[in-house]
Order: sequence, then structure tokens, then C-alpha cells
Amino acid sequence: MESEKVKASALLKTVTKAKSIGSSDSPGSLTPLNAKPLIICPRALKEMWEYYNAKYSLNAQIVSSSLLREDEESENDWNYLMSDEKYKDRNFILVDESHHFRYHTSQRYKVLSDFLQTGEKKVLLMTATPRNNSAKDV
Repeated sequence: MESEKVKASALLKTVTKAKSIGSSDSPGSLTPLNAKPLIICPRALKEMWEYYNAKYSLNAQIVSSSLLREDEESENDWNYLMSDEKYKDRNFILVDESHHFRYHTSQRYKVLSDFLQTGEKKVLLMTATPRNNSAKDV
């Protein structure tokens, strides 16, 4: 639970810093007017992020990282993030537990990489496990 508080605190500091650059829609919102956050996190952390999303009016879409996959049986390249309209315009991407994306050959990495190459997106990678096996993991 303590690491969740640290992550939420880091996000709030980042969003608050971004707020000083842009103006906010509403007084209770911590996101700049043009920020459209997307939070990608493990399924176990989704409820926590939904709570902070509501509490701080982040206006974020929250996606479980387990959904980042391609359909190998489909004739076309089906990508969860790129196939759903509600994610296409997201321009601030927060990836929690980003160490799960360290292998460039994994489906999650490919789906996220393809998505990030569409349009201008700012990305914040967060992890409490920067070094799983070796220094190359960082």
C-alpha cells in the first residue's frame, strides 16, 4: 500500500507541474486543459488508479496492461489501444509498473510502441522495480 501512495504522489507532482504550464478546465482538476491522460497499469492496481482518477478529476482512461495484446487469429493487426476510439486521442500516457514492458519482443511492448507512434504523446514510465535481473532492465 505504501508504494501505491508513493506512485500516486509522484503522479500528482507531475500533473501539478504540468498544471503550471497550462490552464485547467475546472478548479478541482489537476490536469491542464489539453491533457487527455491514459493510465496503463496491472489489473491489481486498476481500482487504485480509478479512485485517484475520481478524487483528483484527472479525466483519465484507465486500462489494464493485460489487455495490451494483438489478436493473432485476426487477418489484420488488431491492437486494443488503437482499435477503441476512446483511447486514440489520449496524449499523456502514464505506464505504471513499466518494467513489464522491458522486452521489445513481447506483445505488450509492441502494442504500446505502435500506439505511442500515433500522434504526439507524452509518456511517463513508473516502476518500483527498475532492476529486475540486470542493469539492462533499467
